[in-house]
Amino acid sequence: GTMRYIRYPGHLSDTPACLHRHAPRLGEHSEEVLAELGLSEEDIARLVDEGIVGKM
Repeated sequence: GTMRYIRYPGHLSDTPACLHRHAPRLGEHSEEVLAELGLSEEDIARLVDEGIVGKM
């Protein structure tokens, strides 16, 4: 679906602003977030294998 964003604060006539991206899917960034929280690759893999965390 579509999402509404706050308008860009400036206007550049030669390079118009464009924000066309999809909303994140459920679980799309789970591995990155868990890694940023300090979980090891092995811990993340275990969570995925056990169905605790989804993988895209």
